[in-house]
Amino acid sequence: MPASIIEFSDTTPSASAGKINVKWQNDGGSPTVNVSAEVDDAIVEYVTFTGVNGTLANTPRKIIAALRNGLGMQTTDNTRTDYYSMSGAAATLATAAGGSDVFTFIYYKN
Repeated sequence: MPASIIEFSDTTPSASAGKINVKWQNDGGSPTVNVSAEVDDAIVEYVTFTGVNGTLANTPRKIIAALRNGLGMQTTDNTRTDYYSMSGAAATLATAAGGSDVFTFIYYKN
């Protein structure tokens, strides 16, 4: 039997691990209702570090990439611990930043 009611929900069913649900919206038109979806834009941020400490403008929900001088860094929750760790918006490097190092974080904010 075909569905008689369609509900657009951004919470049900829950998103799979590592994924987010789409935020649905409609324009309330009549008789035609236009339905669309939106997702967060990723934030690209250049972060300045003093020694080993740096702070992002937002607390990341998910970090897509972290780069030091254009080279990828891996978080300490993986098998390597020689790059950086996060606590809220605070980033801590395993090796202090040099004066010319450029750090780029690409992430979705909370």
